Amino acid sequence: MSVSKLVRRYMFSCVFFIIYNVLLSISDDVAKQSMVDKLNESGITYQVYNVNNYDRFKELKEQNVPVVETDDLNPEDIE
Repeated sequence: MSVSKLVRRYMFSCVFFIIYNVLLSISDDVAKQSMVDKLNESGITYQVYNVNNYDRFKELKEQNVPVVETDDLNPEDIE
């Protein structure tokens, strides 16, 4: 999926911070390596939400995902 299609598909999930700046929110189940790579290259600010596994959290941070949102993980337990 292209980044532009991704943006259109998930625009309803965007949170507007300041005029012209948005945060694209994508679910962990669609945050595959190829999509993360494209988003990192695009310069779009994004987050991956619903990450509730320590190994997956670490994997996403190693892939330079700017924001990883979780409901269950304790930040003190993350190395």
